[in-house]
Amino acid sequence: VLLAARCTPNCSKEGANALLLAAAVGGGPTMVANLIEARCNVEAAFRPRWCSPPGILFACLAMRHQLLGSRTFFSLVGYHGHGATPLMCAVVFNRVTEVRALVA
Repeated sequence: VLLAARCTPNCSKEGANALLLAAAVGGGPTMVANLIEARCNVEAAFRPRWCSPPGILFACLAMRHQLLGSRTFFSLVGYHGHGATPLMCAVVFNRVTEVRALVA
């Protein structure tokens, strides 16, 4: 709907973009293909500012992973999340159909 209304898919607030979110939460291969066709940046990395709420959350999770040796799903996401591309997010969240759409 938003693409039909000619909204830009590359608007990034706090380092996220539409393709990254679709890959992480399971938007489906059709949505991923539509975003790529709309020229969404496939190489856009998740880079929140350190002083923003997402940045603080990811920093705390990464510190748990690195300093305390925590190996939970959330600590892994926090540790590997900063700088993650849509393909990396789809792999971490086990979104096989989105991975196939991103690689194709």
